[in-house]
Amino acid sequence: MSKQTTDPHFIDINLATSLDLQIHMSDYIDLITDLTDEVTTNLNYWHRFSHSDPTTSKTNFYKDLNNKTLKLKDSNDGTVKRDVTSDKLMNKNYRDQLPDNMQIATSSGNKYSKPTLESGGTMVAASRNVKTRYWKGDKDIQSTGEWVIETKSENTSAKVTPVLDIQKSPPSPSDVFGMKDMSAWFKMWWIEKFNTSHSVIKSDLIELLGDDNEFFVEFSESVGQLKNIADTYDTSTLPVWDVNVSSYGDTYSIPSTTAGVAKYCMKPESIVFSDQISKQTNMVYRKNLSNMMEDPSRDSLITGTLPSFPGNSHGNNFVNDMQHFSRMYQNAETVDSAIRDHLKGLYDVLTLLSDRENYMIVNKPKQIMLKVEDFTISVDMFKNRIKSSLLDDDNITSSRYGKYVKYNTYKSNDTLG
Repeated sequence: MSKQTTDPHFIDINLATSLDLQIHMSDYIDLITDLTDEVTTNLNYWHRFSHSDPTTSKTNFYKDLNNKTLKLKDSNDGTVKRDVTSDKLMNKNYRDQLPDNMQIATSSGNKYSKPTLESGGTMVAASRNVKTRYWKGDKDIQSTGEWVIETKSENTSAKVTPVLDIQKSPPSPSDVFGMKDMSAWFKMWWIEKFNTSHSVIKSDLIELLGDDNEFFVEFSESVGQLKNIADTYDTSTLPVWDVNVSSYGDTYSIPSTTAGVAKYCMKPESIVFSDQISKQTNMVYRKNLSNMMEDPSRDSLITGTLPSFPGNSHGNNFVNDMQHFSRMYQNAETVDSAIRDHLKGLYDVLTLLSDRENYMIVNKPKQIMLKVEDFTISVDMFKNRIKSSLLDDDNITSSRYGKYVKYNTYKSNDTLG
């Protein structure tokens, strides 16, 4: 059974233009740790919108996904920002956390160099300008003169939020990546993206790939019915003499009325209800059928033992085809192998669709701390700024990525919470 705890939709957030910027400018990094390649691929896709020819660029993106030739590591499209390093980003984060009258102190004297940390990384060395205003009078006439402002620099330190481990040692994406490296959930995600793309992109890609098209083909989950051998337990294969529909237990005695490829999208209570209706209906059907004569030319029933189980594909005189199970299971491997060879990389997608339980319950953030210019702003999944009319002292953002701010200024007609 396929199991996934992270919805692929959670990676489709264009928070930053590259992986390194998202690590240093946002606290939405849990997915990056576990799904580095998938997140980087999505950021790479967002870059295609800003290319000079986005249509051709997106077509090439899907071609690289299909062929496993999408370059990720050290790519300027979604992985690393050109001429930006982790040290420079950490330096910027530290500087943005300082008050306006402070400058970060470094060993080289250049504020863009590596900062000097103190107290285990919770304090940073800094300098600030202290202005002193005094009256400079004329030496002969003290009533005349001018106010002079003298600026002196003094060493100090400021409290900062330490960097995270992922910022010290960022994860490294794969050199190349493609659909063959993804789980079935993410394959479905990109197939859906492709199918909802512009018609020109779809037609160009199909023409470009030709016979090498393994993933972006027309695909119906109904083919999964061929491998659902257990669904052959229905009214035509289960024994008619089992009038109580209980001889083999509920799992195999109750005739199946729902195709396996449809069960995954039905509610559990609907499946139970369908089974109960099937059981009750077949109890009535079989009891009535048992009263029918063996030979319609006679006026009385022919008594004796139950008819033997048929070995042919079709029984006689209302005798069911009980041997159908054995014939199907004998060829189950052959059927499965034929489906696998036909679908290639989409076989695990078929497995997911035809036999799935939904575990999408984690990693959905209520709010994301995002660095906007010099400030840390609280945003939602759509990058909308979170507002609040409750302006107590605790209602502020963190200061990890810049100066903290209130969620929102007070408005008398504000109804947001």
